[in-house]
Amino acid sequence: MDAGISFVWLEITGKCQLECTHCYAESGPTGDHGQMQENDFSRLLRWPNVAC
Repeated sequence: MDAGISFVWLEITGKCQLECTHCYAESGPTGDHGQMQENDFSRLLRWPNVAC
């Protein structure tokens, strides 16, 4: 039995308003480790059952 996708965690940029010392992504207000490109985001939304 195929359960399919049940959860998606989407981080569009590396920036956030928090500066948690335990952050594995080393994010924060000045996060500069890249951002999701528009075509990648569009491709994600075209996956079956993701945009439901």
